[in-house]
Amino acid sequence: MRSLNRNATIDTTALCKTFSGNGEESWCEATRPTTGCLYIYPEESAIELRLFSGCDPHVDDIIAFILRDKDVKEMLARYYQKGRKDRYSMRWRCGMSGCEDVYINFVDEHGLVMSGKHLMHVSCYDKLAGIKRMYIGDFAECAYELAQHGHHFDNGTSFRYTKPHFAESAGTTVHRL
Repeated sequence: MRSLNRNATIDTTALCKTFSGNGEESWCEATRPTTGCLYIYPEESAIELRLFSGCDPHVDDIIAFILRDKDVKEMLARYYQKGRKDRYSMRWRCGMSGCEDVYINFVDEHGLVMSGKHLMHVSCYDKLAGIKRMYIGDFAECAYELAQHGHHFDNGTSFRYTKPHFAESAGTTVHRL
């Protein structure tokens, strides 16, 4: 952690890659450009996707964008080389509205589910509202699971990196007048 002032610190262990792309309209909102940030945590082999403004992106478009990132490709190569030590199974759930949820379950040597976690929610309009911080291996298996259920990540992407804007100093100090 690097201290900027008494009240603010910035986590320097993450690569912050801001982006912009086509947001797709849905029945309740007009088309607006999507902006957000792809956070890459190389020391943890983890990623996170936060959206700042605009429409939620189509899941195929944003996953294709993430898979084309050079740092993500490096982490995926290390994951493929290293493999997994814990046994797992993927679980897929389709909601009544048509939404999709992907889960990963960790199992013992007999196949009994010991623990699990929710990885991703895709709306009934095939939109993704963000990606929680997750291990790159979980992301890879989640993307594979999405591909097995009809999603395609090889059609290119509308997203492009943009220049980030960082605050010089930020804090929570309340000033009295």
